[in-house]
Amino acid sequence: MLVKVLTQMDQSKFDIFVVTLIDGGELQEKLEAKGIRVYSIGFKKRVSDFFRVFKLINTLRSLRPNVLQAWLYHCNLLSCFLSFFLSNEVKICWNIRSSLHAFSKEKIFTKIAIQFGAYFSTFADLVLVNSKESYRQHLNFGYCSKNLKLLGNGFDTSIYKVDVHSREELRKIWNVKSSELLIGIVARVHREKGQKFFLSNFIPPENVKILIVGRGAKERDFKSFVASLPFADRVILEESRNDVHRVLNAVDILVSPSETDSFPNIVAESLLCGALPLATNVGDVSEIIRDERFIFRKRDQESFQSQIEQSISIDQDERRKISKTLSENIIENYSISKITKMYESLYL
Repeated sequence: MLVKVLTQMDQSKFDIFVVTLIDGGELQEKLEAKGIRVYSIGFKKRVSDFFRVFKLINTLRSLRPNVLQAWLYHCNLLSCFLSFFLSNEVKICWNIRSSLHAFSKEKIFTKIAIQFGAYFSTFADLVLVNSKESYRQHLNFGYCSKNLKLLGNGFDTSIYKVDVHSREELRKIWNVKSSELLIGIVARVHREKGQKFFLSNFIPPENVKILIVGRGAKERDFKSFVASLPFADRVILEESRNDVHRVLNAVDILVSPSETDSFPNIVAESLLCGALPLATNVGDVSEIIRDERFIFRKRDQESFQSQIEQSISIDQDERRKISKTLSENIIENYSISKITKMYESLYL
């Protein structure tokens, strides 16, 4: 989301730079390709990182920002510390990208960052959250109400759109016939993302194949789990891909059985690509899928089975019509151009 917003911003009005604590990798390449400067501090999660804090401070002081936009809990806290070394006129903005559904399962340092964030949020000029559910949760957790603001995610409709060529090409590669239904999950393989829940509670009909895309899909433990399934020969595994928009065009139904997402991008993106989504009722899913037929209760086997059987029974033409109708809400309210303009208005 950060890259999408920055690359859409009007660079004639904003002098944009990004400071990363670790190496920027692929995201850095995308930003620099758009003329955005990226400074990597080179943190390595070692004791020597203490000295890199001085490099971070000196880098920011030399850049003299008017707005310091932090991203995620740890950096949000860090921005408060850094503000002591910058001009008093610098606006400190935080960005929270998740809900608190799984707070008890977070790593200890993330829990500490969230808890301290509630206290130090009074020192930030603005605290952005990306869903109504996240807004309510953080408000109840003690985050400062006067600084908390809802600003949703944005989607590039020039990329996420119906693409018949990509659909045919990928389905051919995966040996999925036109008469077969392809049901996909696109997310890193993790308990909270629900891949095992999905596969353990669904026996696909003979004309259905399953696609699992995401980091960890081909790791030994998960592959062994899939191999133990009676329909293992109809499960396709793919590691993370950088052409998700093409993948979403290839699937007929996109399932998001996540337990924790605040605003699951993949659900909105699937609609734009013509797939029918089926998702758990977490975060702002009901704001994305404005049709209760395609929302099921979290970790509820009966609810899930009922909804997926219903989705499978809908013919392809009708699925496309439903998807197109539901996507109008995304295009109208969550286009990346509209969301970017909202960010710009906050910074000016």
